[in-house]
Amino acid sequence: KGPDPARKAEEEQRINGAVALARTFFDPREGTVLRDGDNVVLRVFGLTFTPENKALASDSFELLSKIEHAIRLFPNCRLAVEAHTETGENETLNQKISERCAATVAAYLKKSPPVSSLIESRGWGSNSPIADSSTAEGHARNKRIDVVISPE
Repeated sequence: KGPDPARKAEEEQRINGAVALARTFFDPREGTVLRDGDNVVLRVFGLTFTPENKALASDSFELLSKIEHAIRLFPNCRLAVEAHTETGENETLNQKISERCAATVAAYLKKSPPVSSLIESRGWGSNSPIADSSTAEGHARNKRIDVVISPE
């Protein structure tokens, strides 16, 4: 027997309301909130890192706070932090940078109750561009963090 249709519709409505609220947290230059099937994606453009990408730069904490608030709208969720780099000449280096950035953001979020649920991190290098890298704007859009929320 499948899930109760009324309960499923109610949950979908709750998630859509949470997505709409989360969208109000971000300036369009900072990021956006998308639906991807059953998942919710916080697509963030403005996080910066220290040299070597081993820590978040201090100017990222306001944006990280917005990410934390958005995640809290989805209790008992699973998270995946996915980092992407702009297109470059050295894909091996891009891959390592994206892995390091994803792990850094995931580690930060794990310290933030109640966000400390299961968090995976993945680096995609420059393999999943969302914009034309031949422009400065496209280049900046491809360098992003996607926080994938899988509501329970």
